[in-house]
Amino acid sequence: MVMQMLNEEQEFNSRTAGAWTNALSDQTYVKDPETGEIFQVHKRVWETGEFWRDPVWGDILGGVERGSELERLLREEGWRPLQQSLKGFLEQW
Repeated sequence: MVMQMLNEEQEFNSRTAGAWTNALSDQTYVKDPETGEIFQVHKRVWETGEFWRDPVWGDILGGVERGSELERLLREEGWRPLQQSLKGFLEQW
């Protein structure tokens, strides 16, 4: 039982360290909820908005503000919003 608790704590610390590393290095991860694909992308700390993906070519566009004209146009063209996490591939989406 003690070993299990130590392993869980070590895994938590590892995920937390990875998330901080990604945040400090302008990296984040996005997941396409329809396909399950995960991508590592660059995002500056001061940037806001969401990431979107073109379903035809697979291009990813970041910095799209909710409720903006750009968001409306992307939806009309069939682009999909992506889920975002600093924790990357280890994240429980």
